[in-house]
Amino acid sequence: MYKLYSMQRSGNSYKVRLALALLNAPYCAIEVDILRGESRTPEFLAKNPSGQVPLLEVEDGRYLAESNAILWYVAGGTPLAPDTRVERAEALQWMFFEQHALEPNIGAAYFW
Repeated sequence: MYKLYSMQRSGNSYKVRLALALLNAPYCAIEVDILRGESRTPEFLAKNPSGQVPLLEVEDGRYLAESNAILWYVAGGTPLAPDTRVERAEALQWMFFEQHALEPNIGAAYFW
């Protein structure tokens, strides 16, 4: 079972929770309040030196950071993952666009 370290108010965390829900993937949700410094504790930084959420602990105990990398991982081998190389590249294109062109503005508005 996955362990998802996330923050309820984080748009990037929401993306991962949504994907896991769409896949009916079992996971344990662990709330990390970055505004209270919970992602800057020595224990959390040992898992993710960048001190950011979301963070996914996978089956073998390794950790994946960055929401789109986590999405790519959990979607692999499921109907959420594109089949062809071109479709995979197009999916990545939109994921990069969302993260760099949209998410900074959405995130700012969300916390405003």
